[in-house]
Amino acid sequence: MPESEAITMQRMPDTNPMPAMIPPPGTLLASLAIGVLVILMDLILTYSNPGAAYGVAGSVLILLWSLYMVSQIAVIGAIVNAVLGKRYDRRLIEALYRRPAAPARRARPGPSCSTCTTRASPTTGSATPRPSATSISR
Repeated sequence: MPESEAITMQRMPDTNPMPAMIPPPGTLLASLAIGVLVILMDLILTYSNPGAAYGVAGSVLILLWSLYMVSQIAVIGAIVNAVLGKRYDRRLIEALYRRPAAPARRARPGPSCSTCTTRASPTTGSATPRPSATSISR
């Protein structure tokens, strides 16, 4: 073996192929929905000419609407993956059992009406007097 090949074999990472993975269901759902959207956009633009009535503005609106729909489809696919991942991902379930989420903290009770005479200071937390409408003079 020539010296250059020996150095290359030492420096290069292992080339074992990664096993084939099944894509998450949200990804499949999103890709199929985007494909359907592209077909629908083609049909819409074939049978209705938005440039005839509104000029360039109609085409821009169709483009913006399609980008909006693609982003919504991507978000829905991510939500599907997140929900199913919480149910079926063994590593995530084991991690949640080892360290459960902390309970939600409740806000401190404070005055709930605008006519109260004291309020809590945001820096110290102690009550400071609030001037009433009669004590304000001009």
